[in-house]
Amino acid sequence: MRQKLTALPRYQKRIIAVVFDVVCVWLCFLAAMMTRLGTDLVSGFVHQAPVFVFMLLPLSAMPFFVRMGLYRAVLRCMRQDAMWNIVKAAGFATLGLVVMDKLLLTQLVIPRSVPLIYCLYLATALSGTRYLMARWLIGSNIRTVLLQWVRVSRAPTHLSGRPVVLVGDIDVAAQAIEVLDSSRQYMPQAVIDIQGQNAGGEIAARKIYQLDDMAKVVLKHQPAQILLTLSPRPRKERRRIIKQLEVFGLPIKTIPCWHDITANRVRIDSFRDLDIADVLERDEVPCDPALMAKNIDGRVVLITGAGGSIGAELSLQVLRQHPAMLIVVDQCEYNLYQCEQRLTAESSEQVDIVAALLSTQDQTSLVKLMQRYCVETVFHAAAYKHVPMVEHNVIQGLANNLCSTISVAQAAVIAGVGQVVLVSSDKAVRPTNVMGASKRLSELYLQALNHVAEFAPLSIEQHCNGVNSQQLHGCLTRRTHFVAVRFGNVLGSSGSVVPLFKQQIEQGGPVTVTHPEITRYFMTIPEAARLVIQAGALAAADVYVLDMGKPVRIVQLAERLIRLSGLTVRSDNNPEGDVDIVFTGLRDGEKLYEELLIGNDPQPTPHPGIFCANEQRVSWQQLTQFWDLLSAAFVRDDEIEVRQLAIDFVQAVDQGEDVEAWLTAALGKPDAPVKSTCDVTQLVSSGH
Repeated sequence: MRQKLTALPRYQKRIIAVVFDVVCVWLCFLAAMMTRLGTDLVSGFVHQAPVFVFMLLPLSAMPFFVRMGLYRAVLRCMRQDAMWNIVKAAGFATLGLVVMDKLLLTQLVIPRSVPLIYCLYLATALSGTRYLMARWLIGSNIRTVLLQWVRVSRAPTHLSGRPVVLVGDIDVAAQAIEVLDSSRQYMPQAVIDIQGQNAGGEIAARKIYQLDDMAKVVLKHQPAQILLTLSPRPRKERRRIIKQLEVFGLPIKTIPCWHDITANRVRIDSFRDLDIADVLERDEVPCDPALMAKNIDGRVVLITGAGGSIGAELSLQVLRQHPAMLIVVDQCEYNLYQCEQRLTAESSEQVDIVAALLSTQDQTSLVKLMQRYCVETVFHAAAYKHVPMVEHNVIQGLANNLCSTISVAQAAVIAGVGQVVLVSSDKAVRPTNVMGASKRLSELYLQALNHVAEFAPLSIEQHCNGVNSQQLHGCLTRRTHFVAVRFGNVLGSSGSVVPLFKQQIEQGGPVTVTHPEITRYFMTIPEAARLVIQAGALAAADVYVLDMGKPVRIVQLAERLIRLSGLTVRSDNNPEGDVDIVFTGLRDGEKLYEELLIGNDPQPTPHPGIFCANEQRVSWQQLTQFWDLLSAAFVRDDEIEVRQLAIDFVQAVDQGEDVEAWLTAALGKPDAPVKSTCDVTQLVSSGH
């Protein structure tokens, strides 16, 4: 019923309101006469003057109702301070009754006390019914209505603060105005109704316009800011609205989540900057619920690097798929604590959450953890991801990113885990830096492991305490399936360019961009986490790549963020602009553009946003030989050689070179090891 009434065209709503008010006028007048004269005399009065009662009486009131704006206000957004207009309208209607009685119908006897009683009845009926109807239309229960009715509330006697225009849905705007009026930090000037159905009406004495009138509103009210009051809607529609508002050069803020609005938890500090996902010209890839739940629902899931940006979001997304147990692993105590608190706040009692403080390079502890809880699915997100940082810490970066992958994979095989999903990166494609090479080597390791039934693991002698040593040194039988998921930059992650740009803009600039032509792929953290889970559930290939849409020019992203902050870019064409953009030059190991595929033949999957990467791989024997080379360079603590070996080997594989010949040539060099002696954990324990 509520939805049907709300969906009616505005003219039909006004007709209903007019008819209701006419009936109110009749009933209130008759009730006032009954109160003063009694039922019998009133009956005679009606028979004596039916034209007065049923025609002239409404005519004495309706012009005042129209003039006072009773039919402009949006009923479901009406507040208590709007009742003053209704009281004034009732007063003028009473004056109209007295004038009409004296001028036209002097032969009728209306006691002098009746107009006063009539005024009280009419004001109560009009305001009370409107208020109750407004509360009912927004879904309030009786208790809430009564509490709000007795609460003393009035509009501010004088408006102050920053002038703003509210753009969005009127239901949300009404709540926002209530918050803004009480704080006086902002001064709402007008409301833009995105739907346009309520244009010409009012909310709390603020006129409602349609979006096409925005230019007129800006000229008339001179707002300093735009506040978006949008209810949930497709991202594409939000972007369209924001793009229309961007041309006015005003800062744009938005309300918090819809749940806070409906729960009346909106505060003055709830307004925040636009979500960067609203700015990117990219639609989110649809989610397949069956794939989301396939390897999680009712299973024991372990996530490494759970304190990081991707790991934390993966943990939340996994939790929502109802695992039997969720184990979060991180070596940073603070990050792990924060992750555990978020998960505990959102979890139900049916999901056990275990927070394990350990390094993913500690294979022995990983094996114990996986065996103790019978882990079935692992998401490996622990890694160093900041390109310049890893470039300046070559050995530690490779030891963390690559050795942790080896440690997690071998621990999973020993513990009998069903699946391991590696979170990879687009920087693994034709890498020019150590971070990208470490990710590609991790992919190659898992690819090689996927294609052997039995294998001799890399030596882990110094970490075999508590684990069957014979099992470690003998051949392992692989029952675990390994998947790598490759994607580009995620928005809002630690080290992301967007938070840096926002900080620089707030400080007045300059905004630093490495190169005018540099581009990157972007995706939101929640979408990336969901696609990683779904790609892992497909489990039909070694490496998957995600549909990242079109690459984004970083300088254009910076310019748009500046404009959405209500500022302008200072340039040769605009020397009076607010913020400079400075080009600092490409950093060590940085590329102008990133790629997602090494080959040009991506294979489709049942999911439209996920593709199989059909790429070169190496055998387990070749990978072991490469480890001989890399471990020797590790032992020599030669960062230059380690970096060169990692990048050269990856390039040789991806360019289709003869890997055997490359390895033979490399192993024939002086200081090359004679046999496989690589001990990953020894490298880690020695400080590398």
